[in-house]
Parts: sequence; C-alpha cells; structure tokens
Amino acid sequence: PSGVMLFSTYTNSAGNYSVGRLPATGLKVQFYAYSSTATNFVSEYFPDKPTLEEAEPVAVTSGQTTSGINAVLEPAGGITGVVTDGSGAPLEGAMVFAHSTVSDLEVHVATDSLGVYTLRNLPPGTYKVLFQPFPGVCEWYGDKASYELADTVAVSAGAWTSGIDASL
Repeated sequence: PSGVMLFSTYTNSAGNYSVGRLPATGLKVQFYAYSSTATNFVSEYFPDKPTLEEAEPVAVTSGQTTSGINAVLEPAGGITGVVTDGSGAPLEGAMVFAHSTVSDLEVHVATDSLGVYTLRNLPPGTYKVLFQPFPGVCEWYGDKASYELADTVAVSAGAWTSGIDASL
C-alpha cells in the first residue's frame, strides 16, 4: 500500500501471471506497461485505477491463492521525434522526458544513434517534453527555457504524435 514494490513478474503469451511468496496482508497490484517496447498500452492499478492512491488493496491470505485480479489495459499513445545539435547532426544518448500536465507521470527515453526517440505507453492527454543532452543545456519543446513556457503536445489513444523535434 505504501508504493514499495515487493515482487514482480511478467505475463505469459496468454496474458496470465502468478506472483508467489507474498506476505499475508492487503497489497496493491500494478499492471505495468511502461517497460514494454513491443506494445503500447496504458499502465493501471487494480481495479482499473490510474494511480496508487486510488488503487484498492487485494487481500492476501497465507497458504491460499487469490485469483481474479485481472486487468484490461487500454491503448496508449506515443510521442516521437528527432534531436539534433545546432548544425543538424543527430544527438545520440540525449534524454527526452514527457511530463503529463495533469498528473505526476513522467516517462523518459534516450535517443538512438540517429537522434530518434520514441516515448510510448502514454495515457491520452497533454504533455510537455524536455530535451536533455549530455553535456549541454536542457530545452523544452517549442524552443522554450522552462516548463511553464513549454508548448504542450497532445497524445491520443492508439496514435503517435510525431515531429516533436528539437535542435539543441
């Protein structure tokens, strides 16, 4: 309930999972999609809640299996673009952060050798995007110096918002 992860597992090809050796107590369960690079779904907590605070504890009893703790993950959106230096050369290893404008959700990824990045598993909504080269000065999308001034980026379920580029 405090948000400290005790155990984790992966689903199998049928979407089934099992977690053993849990303490007998009430635990909150998260279905975590952010680490997936092959799919694009929104993470959630049981039962169908977006945040830890809203999640309901699942009773775990010693020596028994608690079943029926299932989820249907909704399609997510994504943001993609290219990060270059002032001369137009791609920046490999620059960090790109998407900050939700309505929650504390923050997702990040590094650019590849072509300066390309893909932020996936984003819930639909609006985001502000931060570009952070190493070394160098951070910049917000729209060539802005701060979160407050940054242009917003709209993300829709099942869609990609592309062309969110930066020249640093």
